[in-house]
Formats: sequence, C-alpha cells, structure tokens
Amino acid sequence: YTYNTGDVPVCDGAESSHCSEPNFTGTPSAENGFNMMSSSGSSGYVGAFALKSFTKELTLISFAAGTYGSENSEGENYKGFFGGIGLGYLVNKRHSFNVMTFVMDNNTYLDEADKRVAVS
Repeated sequence: YTYNTGDVPVCDGAESSHCSEPNFTGTPSAENGFNMMSSSGSSGYVGAFALKSFTKELTLISFAAGTYGSENSEGENYKGFFGGIGLGYLVNKRHSFNVMTFVMDNNTYLDEADKRVAVS
C-alpha cells in the first residue's frame, strides 16, 4: 500500500497561457501559465511469487499481482495486473541464467498490454 500527497503543476487553461497551446512542450512554470495544485492518491497491490525446483539446476519462476488505486481526473479508479513465468538455470554456485516472459496492463498508463521477454 502507498499513499502520496503533494503539489503538481497544472495549466490554468487561459487562452493567453502558453500551456494552452495544443503542442506545448515548454517548462511547467508560472510564466507559461502553470499553477500548483494539491494532489493526493493511494494504491495497493496483492500478489504472489513462487519458485519450484525441478532439479538441482532448473527452477520454475512465477509471479502474479493485481493493483487498485484512487480515482484519476476522469473519475475512474486505477486498476491493473501483471504476471509472468520463467526458468532459472544454475550453472555453478556463482553463476546462473534466467529467462522469463511477463505481461502487464492497466487502465491509466498503457493503451494496450505490455508483453516482454527478459533474459538475465
């Protein structure tokens, strides 16, 4: 669980403000029409992580979680999930390799699910 509070820069929306321009890429400053606004939010997640040894050298790695948070500016609560599965291989006491794939998605920061393969 996490709770955050603070101030964030917000465009004042005035036609004369630079920040109101459609392709504005400047600095969020008072000169460009930004004001500071109080903001707070909270979120939490529940998840699981599991390791299952097949042999002394080969281990299954898996994880999954769901997330839920406070409302965004459109009045919708943040919701998301992530999960993955992979294998770990122990070469010797000091060297190992892992390969895993995972997927994550949420209703705020991603337009479509993020899918990746990671090797370490």
